[in-house]
Amino acid sequence: MTYEQALTMLAEALADPRPTMTVADIDRDLRAGAGTLWHTDKSVIFLRVEQYENGERTLWAAPAAGDLQEILEQGTADVEQLARDNGCTQVLIQAGRDGWERALEPYGYAPVAIILRKVLD
Repeated sequence: MTYEQALTMLAEALADPRPTMTVADIDRDLRAGAGTLWHTDKSVIFLRVEQYENGERTLWAAPAAGDLQEILEQGTADVEQLARDNGCTQVLIQAGRDGWERALEPYGYAPVAIILRKVLD
């Protein structure tokens, strides 16, 4: 998947009349080194690490686009490993649609407001 294809897919996932994040924001963060992409030929997830004053370090995953089964089966494991490799204690997924809550529950994620969280061991 090319960079442009990934951005196009993420732009489609962000289709909302009043989004809080745009594909231009993602592009800016990626170019500044403030984020990265997990991707395959069929799927993509935008990722960024946040460090908090209390010592918590989280990997934020959102938005995502592409093949849901691939994201659930391969993406969640890869993202969790990436989080551990970067010293993160949690993975947070901002889900734009209710279906993500149901889809991610079997993988250990639970809703926290509109954000799904998994505390890493």
